[in-house]
Amino acid sequence: MLRRRFMGAAAAAAATAGLASSTASAAPGDVVFAVNAGGGAYTAADGTDYQADTGYSGGTAASTGDPIDGTDDDALYQSERYGDFSYEIPVANGTYDIELHFAETYWTADGDRVFDVSTEGAARISHLDVHGAVGHDSALVRTISGVDVSDGTLNVSFSTDVDNATIGAIKVVEAGGNASYPGDPGDLDGRSWNQVFADHFDGDSLDTSVWADQEGNGHDYGVPGWGNAEEQYYSQDNRWVENSNLVVEIREETVSDEHGTYDYTSAKLVTEGNLDFQYGRVDFRSKLVEDQGMWPAHWMLPAGDTAWPDDGEIDIMELVGDQPSAVHGTVHGPGYSGGGSIGGDYHLDVGTFADEFHVFSVVWDPGVIKWYVDGEHFFTVTREDVESQGNEWVFDDGPFWLLLNCAVGGEWPGSPDATTTFPQRMEIDYVRLFEEA
Repeated sequence: MLRRRFMGAAAAAAATAGLASSTASAAPGDVVFAVNAGGGAYTAADGTDYQADTGYSGGTAASTGDPIDGTDDDALYQSERYGDFSYEIPVANGTYDIELHFAETYWTADGDRVFDVSTEGAARISHLDVHGAVGHDSALVRTISGVDVSDGTLNVSFSTDVDNATIGAIKVVEAGGNASYPGDPGDLDGRSWNQVFADHFDGDSLDTSVWADQEGNGHDYGVPGWGNAEEQYYSQDNRWVENSNLVVEIREETVSDEHGTYDYTSAKLVTEGNLDFQYGRVDFRSKLVEDQGMWPAHWMLPAGDTAWPDDGEIDIMELVGDQPSAVHGTVHGPGYSGGGSIGGDYHLDVGTFADEFHVFSVVWDPGVIKWYVDGEHFFTVTREDVESQGNEWVFDDGPFWLLLNCAVGGEWPGSPDATTTFPQRMEIDYVRLFEEA
C-alpha cells in the first residue's frame, strides 16, 4: 500500500460546461484534451492547442501580465482558475497521463498557498506549494501518470489547504507503453499493475514534497562515513533536474565541515517522511556511472524508528564501479547484513550500465521479493530462504521508503585511483510505484 504522508481533500464545486474532448480511441502519446485554465484559446510552443476556459461553475478566473520564468508559453501561466473546483472531462475509457501547469503569480513567500490535486477521487498531489518549489512567477509542471477512466469522464479536482488551489493549464494524454515511459517492462512478473506514484522529473526543479536531501558524510546522522567508510560529502549542489532527468553529479573537489575534509562530492535523496509503501512494485530507470571507487545505488529502508540492520534493507540496485557491467540486488537483516547479506547479480552481455538507461525493478509481496533488470528476472529471496538459515524475515513488518545516491569509496568498492574519471553523472529518468491490479 502506498502511503503519502499527506492528507488529500475532496474538491468542492465542479467545472463542467464548455469542455471539448476527443472521446474516440487515441494512440499512446496523443493529446485528448487541453485547456488554458482561466484564459482564452492558445497554441503552445510544442503545437498543443489549448481550448478557452469558459462556462464553469467552480472557482474563479484571474490573469496577470507578469512574464513567467522557465517557459516559452507565458500565456498558459498568466491566466489561472483558483478556489476549490473540479474539471469533468469527457474521454474514452482508458488510461491517461495528466500534465498540470502551475505558476505562483500572487504570493511571494513559501507556504502562502498550499493545495491538493485528486484524480478519479484519489489524492495524487498533496500539500503542493508552487512558490516553495520554484518561487514567484515561475513555471512548474507536474504530471500525474496512469489514471484509469472507466465511466467516460475524467475527474481532476483541486482543493485548498492554505489560501486557494490554483491551476494554469491542463493537458491530458493517452497513456500506454513506451510513449509515456521508455523501457517500461509492462506487466512484470506476469501480473497487471496499477501505478500509484510516478516522478519522471519534468519541470525545472526537484519535487521537494517527495524527495529530501541527506547532506554531509554521515556524522550528523550518527554514522560517520555512512557506516561504510565512504569518502564523499553529499550536497544538494550536486543534484538538479535537466531535460526531464534527475542528475546526480559526482565530483573530485575538496570540501570541509566541522567533522573533517573530504575529497569528493555527490548527492543522496530520500523519501523518508514523505512517501513510503508496503508491497507492490518499484521501477527506477537510470543510467549509472563506472570506474574504480564509484558506488551508485537505489534502495529502501523501513519507516519509523529503526535500527539497522535489525529492521531490514532492500537494495534494488547497487553497482561497484570496477565491475560496470554487473548490478546487485540484496536484502540485509538481523544476522545477514554487510558481507553476509543475501543477494543475486545481473550481468550485461554487451556494454556497461553507464552506456545507456536501464530499468531496475523489485516486486515485493508478503514473504517474497524478486529483482529484475529491463523486465528480466534474475533473483528471488523468500521468507523460507531466510528462516531456513536460522535468520529472521523482517520484510513484512511495515512500509519502506526510497533512497538513491552515488557513494565514492567505501569498504566494498575501495577508493578511487588514477583510472577514475571525474566528474561523472548518474541520471534517473523516472521512479514509479505500483500495486497489483
